[in-house]
Amino acid sequence: MYTIGVVAFTEQVLKVVTELELALNLANHPVHIEQMRGKPQSTQLVDFYYEENAILLWLCRCYGDEERCRDALECFVNARVDIIITMTPKPFEQALNLFSDSEIPILFTHVERSQFNELISSNAQPKCVITGVYDSWADMVEERLVLLTEVVPPPKTVHTFFYPHSSCAKNELEMVRTACVTLGLELIPHTIHTAEEVKEVLASLQTRPDDAIFRLSESMLDSLTGLIGAIAHEHYIPYMGKSSDELERCGSLFALEPEGIGKHVCLLVDSILTGADPANIPPVEPKTRTLSINLQAAQDLGLIVSPAVIKRAQVIIPAKERKSLGSRLRTILLPASLIISIIALAASYWGVLPLFGLTLFSTAALAISLNIYLNRNIIRPLNTLSLAAEKIGAGELNTPIIEVKVEDEVSALARALRRMKSNLSNSYIELEALTHNLEIRVDELTEANRALRQAQHDLEIAGRRIIEAEDNSRFTLTTFIHDEILGPLDELSARSLELNDSHIQQLSRDLESRLRRLRFDLSVPILQDLGVELRRLIQETLPMIYPDAHLVKMELDLEALDQVPVIEPASVFLLYRFVHGAVSNVYRHSKADKIKVI
Repeated sequence: MYTIGVVAFTEQVLKVVTELELALNLANHPVHIEQMRGKPQSTQLVDFYYEENAILLWLCRCYGDEERCRDALECFVNARVDIIITMTPKPFEQALNLFSDSEIPILFTHVERSQFNELISSNAQPKCVITGVYDSWADMVEERLVLLTEVVPPPKTVHTFFYPHSSCAKNELEMVRTACVTLGLELIPHTIHTAEEVKEVLASLQTRPDDAIFRLSESMLDSLTGLIGAIAHEHYIPYMGKSSDELERCGSLFALEPEGIGKHVCLLVDSILTGADPANIPPVEPKTRTLSINLQAAQDLGLIVSPAVIKRAQVIIPAKERKSLGSRLRTILLPASLIISIIALAASYWGVLPLFGLTLFSTAALAISLNIYLNRNIIRPLNTLSLAAEKIGAGELNTPIIEVKVEDEVSALARALRRMKSNLSNSYIELEALTHNLEIRVDELTEANRALRQAQHDLEIAGRRIIEAEDNSRFTLTTFIHDEILGPLDELSARSLELNDSHIQQLSRDLESRLRRLRFDLSVPILQDLGVELRRLIQETLPMIYPDAHLVKMELDLEALDQVPVIEPASVFLLYRFVHGAVSNVYRHSKADKIKVI
């Protein structure tokens, strides 16, 4: 049974954990996942699983909390897990700082090569064994930008957000800048330091129809992808996301991501567990890519994706035919106008020319007025409410909801959306309180489970001590019988032979036989092999004690013992004692002619 500690700093890396679990199961390593609840703390987890080559993935979801991440790493080291897997740079950096001299192998994921070299050099050559899977986002910068140019009409300007205090982000931005020059794109970088600053930049973002938003791999943006997608939708420009889950959730047009990170981690883990020296296993980098396309987003933006790009995509969200309310209105108005025109022509044919002109003018005025009315009072408010709902869904609960002056269905929808926003705010507050209470309950339950396991452990120790005390007493008594009783009894037997008294000789032999039987019953045999000892007991020892044993037919079947892989020493002795007592009782009291032990 192996234990692997996994630190998932953000929720976005959990799909790698799922992929790792599947790959390990296929590699003949039964996997059990145990999540840390509440505050990370050491516990006896491996007592619950017994499969050969099984792996316990001890997972800590940190939710971006650095303190929780550090506590989890300390917990893993104190529990002496076999391997520690750190996902994203932050836990990897903490692992290097905390345990640079630890013997536990550290595997990393989602760390770029340049970032890895920087962390290693800043840690003054750590002594711990390190390997892992490089993040290849920086190497895919130009490929991702090329995808934006494979649509018609292509964007001319790219907006991006970067964190200036990260050398990795600086390197990635330089690659974006170089690629933009090569592709003839204008780059507008927006410097950000906090998540709130990202929201401020998005709120004041100025764009043109030929702009696009290109996301870098900065982890600060992970929780804001929904808002970025909503802003891109509001400005009617394409958004280039990072992972495939952003296609439908955030409206990303493309996603290009490395494939098989979990499989690569599985290969590294399997190599280490099967005896390979981790120091001789270099980090690897995924070479294959997964291309995902959102054709629905392209259709909503009025873009056409190159057929060559669609052909090489692995994941495609198809487009559904969409008709706006305005187009549906025109579908109704055109036949109506045609009918009215036919009536007007008929009136003109019969000589009513003024009626013909008035009819045409009225029809045109009605169509224009209806179109303006619908756009102003229905279509535009619905679009605004749709964008507001999208932002609220991305977590921006402070998004304002427009006030509709006229009391109609659109006004009712706006009211319902406001109620939904208010209920969501209250639900978030209640959820935070429930989460806090749940963490307290989980901590209490964890402590109770630990106390229960400790009580079980204490009971087991007490049981063993009772058996040991009983065995010691039995040993003392058998020693006393051998040294203090059998000796004088032998002398008495010798005297009876000298006196030639047959009655005393018979009493002496009977007493010696009973004392030797008592001594055997009290003795504690050393049981190296239970099957061998049981056969010796039934076939040799007991027949010597009971003279009539040769009259009883004995059958012994010990196949059931082969089905039990491991038996505790205390249980072995209890089983031996049980068989001894049962067969002895049969010899003494049952007068049976056949005994079968199975």
